[in-house]
Parts: sequence; structure tokens; C-alpha cells
Amino acid sequence: MRSYLESDKGAFFKSLSSKYNLVVVTSTSLFNHIATSMRILDVNASITSAALRSFKEPLIAKIVGFYLRWNDKSPTTRRKLRTEFTSNEKMRAKYSMRLILHYLLPTLPVVSKYLRRIYARTIVITDLLPEIRNLNDYGVSTVFISSLTNYWEDVPCGVYLKSLGCKTVGSVRSWDNLVSHGQLKFLPDHFLSHSRFMSDTAVKLQQISRSQIIQWITPTYRAQFLLNRDLEECAEKHVVYACMGLSINPDDLNFVRRLIELNQIFSPKINITLLEHPKFKSSLDGVNLPTNFRRETFPYDCSSLMDYYKFLKSADLLICGGTTAALDGCFLGINVAIVGYEVSKQNYWMSGIRYLDMALHTSLFFKKAELQIISDENELITILQNPEQVRNYRLGAVSEFTGDPDTDFLGIFMNSLENIH
Repeated sequence: MRSYLESDKGAFFKSLSSKYNLVVVTSTSLFNHIATSMRILDVNASITSAALRSFKEPLIAKIVGFYLRWNDKSPTTRRKLRTEFTSNEKMRAKYSMRLILHYLLPTLPVVSKYLRRIYARTIVITDLLPEIRNLNDYGVSTVFISSLTNYWEDVPCGVYLKSLGCKTVGSVRSWDNLVSHGQLKFLPDHFLSHSRFMSDTAVKLQQISRSQIIQWITPTYRAQFLLNRDLEECAEKHVVYACMGLSINPDDLNFVRRLIELNQIFSPKINITLLEHPKFKSSLDGVNLPTNFRRETFPYDCSSLMDYYKFLKSADLLICGGTTAALDGCFLGINVAIVGYEVSKQNYWMSGIRYLDMALHTSLFFKKAELQIISDENELITILQNPEQVRNYRLGAVSEFTGDPDTDFLGIFMNSLENIH
């Protein structure tokens, strides 16, 4: 929602409300924020909230969803399964069922198609959510599902509206969501793809017909967000390490501590920012940081996308694990390097290094863009002292994952709605 609200000062919603009766359905927790933003942007829309987190899938829907999630054959799913199996001995019986399903049962498009129909027909929310039922009063004809992996809010609402005869248009929030969440439980009539990579993934892994795909662009990778570097801020070297969080990379904290130890050998000192993901905690609260180190995060509810991009653009070097920050940095054109070794040896399946070979979206992006993979500590020290020596990546390959920043973001969306009708 933040991306759409920031779209050219509300142009996305303003254009919709100028041609259609616009109804925005949001969660109760976001209602005040969305309503206030819409009022400030002077958008004419009806806004309703629903406590969709209290929604519970029927048993049949849970069984279908279980199959679609864990029967997915991508190495990303395999790695997740093996990580859960390895890290939780008490739950191994439970995870064994997932492993058996993943390895033994074939993925057949005709079966997936049939199961998705069953899933859609078993979702019933009218008794639980009168505020959604009241959407009948608006005469809704088309529904845009902004996150097809949100099965507790967006998808149930979209399934219900489709049952009323509405046309459905759907997308996902992030470039990796078609790979990291298994097979989608519900497919819309039309899928809005952010990039060439996402379109290919939708066909190959999600069995979405190319005729259903509308080539679009993610709102966050458009030309208006490409910034010039402020030369006044470049007097000292600024290095950013994008923390993955211990739940994603158990070696993350070891790497931070090693950066602090290496800090003693740099002259002059390098300013290092530890960029923490607002969703994945990095356990840095007990770490004593030197004066040239600082922590930074950009929570979704109190910062803008431009705040985040301006911060990244100030960096002479961005060091990443398997994070989306790497793609963000490449989009902005700054120096990016990837950690490709471990400070302390980790369990094979739990290691963050698996992002380089088993996280399909990440490994393919690193390979195609030819990003520099830091192979050992000596290489790390070299690029910390001389960020300009980081190998250049292929910008043409980056656009396969971000989309063309000059794409007519709003025009394509509006035209697609007209064609759907």
C-alpha cells in the first residue's frame, strides 16, 4: 500500500477514482493510516476495514493449501523444508510429511488447476465478515488483489468477490514471492507481472498462462526513484551492510562482530551502517558498536520509500547476503558485493550461503548480473578499503528483475482494467 500511495503523490489512486467507483479494503490496523493518506491526497474513495486475520480456512482448504505449498519443486522450497527438519528435532515427524510430499509426489499442472478450484470454492467468509459482504452495495465489478500470497486477508477477500462474478486482477508484493511461497493457492483472471523474470517464473512454476499475464513493473523500481548522489556527502567512505537476521542467516551476527574487529585496521575510519530489515530482527541490541558504526532501519509505517533510497544512494559500497537490498542497490546503480563465505561454519541447510545456490530468485539474479561474490576475508578487506574496485555488474541483466524503470506504470494498469471489462 505504501508503494501505491507514494505513486506520483497519489496518482495511482487518483486515476482510478476519476474513472471508477473506488473501494479500498484494508485491515483494521492500517485503516487510519490509509484513510488519512487518502484524505491528504484528495482521493475520492470509499474505505472499509475488515478483521480478516480472524479468518480460518476450512479443513479442505487447508489440505489443498498444504499440498500446493510443499509439493512445489523449486530448490527454494527444498531448502526451507530441510532447514525446518534440521533445526527442530521435536517437530521432525511433522516436517517428514512435508518432505515426503515434496520429493515423492509429482507436480501436475492439471492437478494444481483442479486443487485451486477446490480451494476457491471452499472459502466462505460471508458469515464471519459482514463488512466484506456489504461490498455488494458498491456494485463492485473488478477487484485488484495486491498480494496473492496473503492468505489471511487479501486472498479470501478476492476469492469472495470473484464468487460474486467480479473480474480479478492480482499481483504479489515482492520480486521473490512467486518462488518463495510455493504454488499459489488462488490465481486471478489476470496476473500483473513486475518483470521478465517474474513473467517467466509465473509460467514455469505457477502454471499461469502467458495470455493471462500483463507485463507491468513493480511500483518501487520506476525512473522517478533514480537519484543523483549528493557529492557533499561523499567526503568519507560509507559502507552499508544489509543484515539478513539470525532467523535467515545464523552467521549474520558473527559477520557484524568481525566487521567491528576489522575496524581497527582501517585508516582513516570507514563509516559503517548496519541496515536492519524491519521484519527480520538482527539481534544487535547487545553489541557494543564503535563510534563509526550505527544501526538503521526503515519501518513501513513511519518512513517512505524515498527515505530508504536516499540512504542507500549515500553508500560507497553495499554489502549483502541473499537480501532484496542487493536488487535495490543495483537498481540505484551503487557498488554492490555479496558475502560468499562464512565467518563461523554453519549447518549446511541453515547457512545463509544457500541463498547463492538454492534460493532460485537470488542465485539467478547474482549469476545473470555477474555480481561480485566476496570469497574470503582478504577480499572483504580489499573492497572495504577501495569500494571503487568492486566489479561492475550488468545493468541490462538487472532490468530483467526490476523491470524497465521507464515503463508506463499507471498507463498499463489503467489500460488493463479497460480491456478486462
